[in-house]
Amino acid sequence: MNSVIEDLDLSLNTGERIQTKSTALSISQSDIQFTSAEQLKATANVTLKSQNLSFNQEDIIASYESFDFENTVSVEINEGLLTAQNNQLSINIQGLKGTLEEEKKVSIGTVSLSAEQINADIDNQQAPSIIGTNLQFESTFFDSFLTDTKRIASFDKAGFNGLSFTQQGEAFDVALDLLGVDNLTFSEALTASGESQKALPALTHVGKIQVQNVKADSKGASIDSIVSDAVKVNTIISPNKALANLVFQEEQDSETTSNTIPQASLQGSGSPKASDAQHAIENTPNAEQEPAFKAPYYVALKSFDVTGESAVYVQDQSIKPALQRTLNIDTLSLRDLNTQDKEQATVLSLKARNGKYSTLDSDITIWPLADALTMQSTLVIKEAELPPYSSYIANALGYQIDSGQLNLDLKLDADNGVLDGNSHVLLRQFNLGGRQESSSVIKAGAMPLNIAVGILKDSDDNIDLDIPLSGNVNNPEFGWKSFLVQPVRTALYKVSSNYLMQTFIPYANVITIAQFAGEQLLKVRVEPLMFTPEEAQLNSSQDTFLEQLVALMKDKEESQLKACGVTSYVDLGFEQPPAELNDEMKAQALSLAQERADNLKEFLVEKGISSSRILICSPEVDLSKSSQPRIELNF
Repeated sequence: MNSVIEDLDLSLNTGERIQTKSTALSISQSDIQFTSAEQLKATANVTLKSQNLSFNQEDIIASYESFDFENTVSVEINEGLLTAQNNQLSINIQGLKGTLEEEKKVSIGTVSLSAEQINADIDNQQAPSIIGTNLQFESTFFDSFLTDTKRIASFDKAGFNGLSFTQQGEAFDVALDLLGVDNLTFSEALTASGESQKALPALTHVGKIQVQNVKADSKGASIDSIVSDAVKVNTIISPNKALANLVFQEEQDSETTSNTIPQASLQGSGSPKASDAQHAIENTPNAEQEPAFKAPYYVALKSFDVTGESAVYVQDQSIKPALQRTLNIDTLSLRDLNTQDKEQATVLSLKARNGKYSTLDSDITIWPLADALTMQSTLVIKEAELPPYSSYIANALGYQIDSGQLNLDLKLDADNGVLDGNSHVLLRQFNLGGRQESSSVIKAGAMPLNIAVGILKDSDDNIDLDIPLSGNVNNPEFGWKSFLVQPVRTALYKVSSNYLMQTFIPYANVITIAQFAGEQLLKVRVEPLMFTPEEAQLNSSQDTFLEQLVALMKDKEESQLKACGVTSYVDLGFEQPPAELNDEMKAQALSLAQERADNLKEFLVEKGISSSRILICSPEVDLSKSSQPRIELNF
């Protein structure tokens, strides 16, 4: 049997309208057998081809360019039992588009679904049963929008293969060989002109996701591996502290609906533990009753890995100057997550970098189902520059962070909630800048923070602390013994004038020393590295200065250098200092100052100076009349 419909335009009384250029239905090799009044057998090869169909219903519009369907179907009815078998099912759709309420849109390049077999048994005496064997699915060029300027998600290609399942009532079993997605983008804000000009980076972009060997039933799911390649996460925080590139959020006041949160949700309600389940079962009065406790849906994941050039970018516009930092992920892996096995340990490893020199290395082994926190962990941070984070803590400290570098070596274990560990903190060249209006309460008679920091410093101008960690997770106790030892060590240390003179005279271009008139005091000054206006690169006019600076740092191997990039008004094309700079010009000036300091550090590292000895300060803009483009240096 063949049936063809050409140029259909159908309008219904309910408002729907269906249009299609052509639709062809073909049924071949059909066989129908009636063996009795309650018995029927029918088989047929069904082919359906349709082109350029569109469906309209008020604000809903759906269309496709082509739709192809092929299937061999067998139906049997026997005394109330309906059995349907679909063999070699194939569905192909091209150019699928949908619009909801004008702005919400979805488009898909191609959709392909095939299955060796899909069977269904429908019996009036029990729940329907469905079995699927070896389903394959692939979709290309998916794109979806909330509005013309808010993309929900898009990908180049997605699909799965080797899917088989059975389902009857609430019971089901699923097995999947492979699930993959290529070039996934999630939550992206665009400019009004469209995709060619992106207003903000997408919240998340993943080059490739692969999930292998999934098995699931009504009790839980197990997964062999998940691999995410080239993951880019962009966290853009707006001036009002909202996540600017999350397209789902409504524009509203920063005061959220905190008063609408149910009180029950504010109370602690930790995850169910194995002990909870056992207690509930033991206290169920009748064994035939349903237990009072139902175990949660379990998940077992053998491995999760982030590979390729992956990074987390943070831009916080709610502080000034705005924070911009990128954490490049070298290794991120999770092993043996199992929410069903109380004895199973989960291992998390992270290796990451910020820039070329700041590194983070962490390994955590944790038992997720333990009744109280049980874990073994290490965290090592090296050469973390602190000035960029100054704005976060300036209100609490009362001071800006002018310079400083953090090294942290943390080892912390927990055995059923009992803590045991140590934190070695090294703050190198940690200095506080100018006063900041503080929201913290300073008690009368308390030592000002900047003086306390000075007392804690050792002979190398560092703060070196060992902090024992002990107690219980509900009431941790920290040892502060190093705070008592440091002032004694500092009081015994004084630098002699003769030492200063003998040390720095050979480096007269970098260090100048003068004696105050009538005073037995020396003024030691580290000369700045001067730049040509608007230039950030080092040049030949600086060679003598740089040669002496390298020689000084190699001669004094324990020395540490602070480099603070400074932009002058002449860098910005002004002949006279302006009264003030707008935000865009100030950002440009700070970027130039930062680039100068970064270039100097890279030059010194290339000359064999350890990167850990060179600390970058917060960039500055100098609008004083005598200001010059430079890098301020200090040891």
